[in-house]
Amino acid sequence: MVKTNIARTAPIALRKAFDWFGHLIAKTVEEGAATQVYVATNPALKGVSGAYFEDCNAVTVGGDNYIFDKPMAEQLWSTSEQMAQGYLIEWE
Repeated sequence: MVKTNIARTAPIALRKAFDWFGHLIAKTVEEGAATQVYVATNPALKGVSGAYFEDCNAVTVGGDNYIFDKPMAEQLWSTSEQMAQGYLIEWE
């Protein structure tokens, strides 16, 4: 969880609780962006594809997990294509 203003439209009690205690459970915006920046800019990761990173470290995900659900992935892809129809740019 990253401490942003994403809860700005939440009920006031939830917003106040996040204001008061968010620093205890949430990362700063900089900390939240660190892994993406690390993966995008680290020359040692050139050519790495399909890996999952957490806190700037590659993580192996195993076991019975939804990320291995091929029918769900296919449904997500199909739905994404339908939602993006009309917005896609054809590259030649």
